[in-house]
Amino acid sequence: MSGVWAIIATELIAAALCLVIFWPQIVRRREQDAPAQVIEVRHAFAALTLIGFLGGATNTGFILATLQGDVLRATLLLYLAPLWTLFLARWLLKEPITLSGVGVVLMALGGAVVMLGPAAMNGSLTLGDGLGLMAGIAYAAYNVSVRRAEHVPQAQKTLAAALGSAATAALALPFYDAQPWPSSLALSAWAILLGTAILLVLVVSLMQYGLMRISATRAIVILVSELIFAAASAWWLADEVPGAREFIGGALIIGASLIAAGLAQPEEKLK
Repeated sequence: MSGVWAIIATELIAAALCLVIFWPQIVRRREQDAPAQVIEVRHAFAALTLIGFLGGATNTGFILATLQGDVLRATLLLYLAPLWTLFLARWLLKEPITLSGVGVVLMALGGAVVMLGPAAMNGSLTLGDGLGLMAGIAYAAYNVSVRRAEHVPQAQKTLAAALGSAATAALALPFYDAQPWPSSLALSAWAILLGTAILLVLVVSLMQYGLMRISATRAIVILVSELIFAAASAWWLADEVPGAREFIGGALIIGASLIAAGLAQPEEKLK
């Protein structure tokens, strides 16, 4: 199965799981007068459309970047997202840009650069580089849009992210030399798709829950710690032993995450 079809299949299954698990929250309506309800529905639809589009652009763009180009280069470009988040959060959420915030972001980005190594930046720009850069910008905008849509239930945003990823991948099919959908799939393949979809729902739900309770700038720094878990997974599952760069970069990223958590003020958390 090609990467594009895998995205479409897992995201559609994830959307179905959202409908089954979160149905009461998805159809929830507030008691209010009819005109106000129409306005709220319009605002919610616009917010969910944006979240779906940005989530889809992030997911599809990054996966295609890893398939088209170098995985390390794509990952590094994706995790430039803290830089874009810093300015987007200032513009859209009016979050102040402080010296401590800039320092934490630079520390996290420095860790990512050290961890991925100089080899990740060698060579000329490719299609994979462009897709990775686009995915990083979309990732930052997605996090800010989730934070901004405080009036929209989390279950609806999780469903929108899944549907948006499936739709974006479907739009990419004509431009990507993908294999046709397999004529038959083994039971084990369906089990892998289902397991991946369950993980997607869990990850997106947890991420959106956190985004609504801390600032977007600090959230994206904490999310960069994914690189640590990626390295640990590669060590455990693929026997890729990390070297000095991985340990030094990982220490910088963990340090930035801990500092970002310590900078969070109680009044920023939503009740």
